[in-house]
Amino acid sequence: MKVLLAKKAGMTQYFDENSNANAVTVLAFAEMTVVEVKTENKDGYNAITVGYGTQKAHRVAKAQKGQYKEQLFTKVQEFRVEDVAAFSVGQVLTVEQFTAGDIIDVSGISK
Repeated sequence: MKVLLAKKAGMTQYFDENSNANAVTVLAFAEMTVVEVKTENKDGYNAITVGYGTQKAHRVAKAQKGQYKEQLFTKVQEFRVEDVAAFSVGQVLTVEQFTAGDIIDVSGISK
């Protein structure tokens, strides 16, 4: 399973070969770092926890400072995965993991 967090950068349009205008959403991707790997034997389920973005130390809760001493993240998210063997703590996930034609699921949070 491939996972990635992004932030909406805006909207634009592109024209296809028939000169039809198509609306598209522009996403800004940043590198994500795997900060924790949860296994079924230890935690009861398979998942990875990733950190996205960087944050100043005074804007991070004390609990997060203690848990992720090396880096302070803007967002920390957990994703359930089928096989945790493909992930390791400290691994950096980027947009290069996707290829043209991959089918993706997108979900968002509205204000």
